[in-house]
Amino acid sequence: MNEQLIERIASAFGDIPYLGDGNIAAETYDDEGTTEHFRGTRWQDHTVESLQNFTVLSFFTPEAFCYYLPAYMLAALQQPYSGIADSLIEFLCPPKNNPKRSSYWAWWSKLSTNQRQCVVSFINEFKPTDPIRFSPVIETLSTHVEV
Repeated sequence: MNEQLIERIASAFGDIPYLGDGNIAAETYDDEGTTEHFRGTRWQDHTVESLQNFTVLSFFTPEAFCYYLPAYMLAALQQPYSGIADSLIEFLCPPKNNPKRSSYWAWWSKLSTNQRQCVVSFINEFKPTDPIRFSPVIETLSTHVEV
């Protein structure tokens, strides 16, 4: 486990204020309990166990994705084989390796430069598991780090 990256993530995302109960899940007829599970909680309140069944990242609003992203990154780093890492990395890799695609840019553009660097470093931690897939993603995202 990369303790330095864990500290960087905690520092980069540490001062984000809670986003509010009404901004957790995108409007849908069923968010699979996402709103209820995350309502009133800070990202720091979540553990690997509390996130294990809530890898339904697609239900988050872009703001909620950014807010809870550090909890998922830390859980994935703490237990890389929990399944959280796989779900999260799927969302962190831009579609067609293009971070300007609207679905990706909706949340990526909300992150600070430091937070974006943490995301790139996070993906880099998992690069040895699939270097062919992750190398171009890391290269592309590295060029889109500056806000």
